[in-house]
Amino acid sequence: MKQLVLILSAVQIFLMPLQATAQERNNYFSIKAGTISFTDGLRETNFRTGFDGEIVYGRYLTPNFAVEVGTGYLHDGVYIKQGFNFSQDIQAIPVILTAKVIYPIQPIELFAGAGYSVYFTKYKGFLIDADATTHLLADDNPPVRKATVFGGQFVAGVNYSFSPAFFFGIEGKYIITDAANFKIFSPNLDGYAITGSFGYRF
Repeated sequence: MKQLVLILSAVQIFLMPLQATAQERNNYFSIKAGTISFTDGLRETNFRTGFDGEIVYGRYLTPNFAVEVGTGYLHDGVYIKQGFNFSQDIQAIPVILTAKVIYPIQPIELFAGAGYSVYFTKYKGFLIDADATTHLLADDNPPVRKATVFGGQFVAGVNYSFSPAFFFGIEGKYIITDAANFKIFSPNLDGYAITGSFGYRF
């Protein structure tokens, strides 16, 4: 009987850290929405500030390190009047992987990180010095051109936990990418994004 008690006690002691780990909220989902401001090539073609949104799944590997994977949607459109009236529109759906270093000061988390992304992009519009005149006079729809672009991102921000499960925060992100080959021009998607987030830990 004493041996059984000792065995059960040993098993209980062994399982205590596992139970504590299981009770920790190591996983989370987060929804982010905000604005993106393009630089370089897209800014030169009159794209300025558009919408940027993401949904991500993250996991805390330690209290000071997390990995996120997610997807999203970014979009910007411009309306130009330079002898002709026409619109340009660029959209992208990214697949995002980010590693974050976290400094927790309960109930606040400060974080910074970097990652890698693939952007599935689409451009719809004309360029003045290309085929705009011919197409506009013919009253045609503007052509759609697609490209896959590889890039990376650097992030920093802060989260505030208003319960063990729920948090909200703000994140700044700098994006740098390869050139998107849209045939008529090849801009990169470099820019700055500011988003607010709402998340759930489980």
